[in-house]
Amino acid sequence: MTSKHSFKFWGKIGDNSILILIDCGASHNFIAESVVKKTEQYWVKVRDGHSVRAQGMCAGVELEVQGVSVRQNFYLFALEGVDVILGMEWLRGLGEIKANFDKLTLKIRVGGEVYQIKGDSSLSIAKVPLKGPGEKMRAVPESIKQILEEFKEVFREPQGLPPSRGQDHAINLKEGAEIYSSSNSSSITGIGNLSGMVTLFNAL
Repeated sequence: MTSKHSFKFWGKIGDNSILILIDCGASHNFIAESVVKKTEQYWVKVRDGHSVRAQGMCAGVELEVQGVSVRQNFYLFALEGVDVILGMEWLRGLGEIKANFDKLTLKIRVGGEVYQIKGDSSLSIAKVPLKGPGEKMRAVPESIKQILEEFKEVFREPQGLPPSRGQDHAINLKEGAEIYSSSNSSSITGIGNLSGMVTLFNAL
């Protein structure tokens, strides 16, 4: 899930392709446990020395980001949808940057050279709230978003009552017919059963 101040793109750790999210809303850098298990080349440091992976940190992880070499420390986390999150911990160290989140671009200066990191628009998703208990966010693919926009009049929320038709459908009752009521028959049956019980009691 992407926010207004984030975007996704592909990068690499060694020979492994990874999905990276640059997110200004994240205070630190994070890496998915699945990536660490796949590479198995970075030490996991924990506070008490035990292998509690949720509290671990991978030090000096090297990423290749569109021609830019990135070396950062990452907190180990069970991420979903991305492999790596580059947050403010990385962005602050870059100094002056220029970001355009509408165009999904980030201009940075590394070693005296200016690089432009370009986000992948096909990886962006829209938030669609689902009403009711257990509300979740559903991802809408870019191709579906284009169809919804093209035919927005068709998918528009209905306003008021549906239009009147030339012929109204109805079930017509026969003239003089009475509507059957189950309550009357239930009462009669109940009275009959009560009479039988009284007769049986008198016989005893």
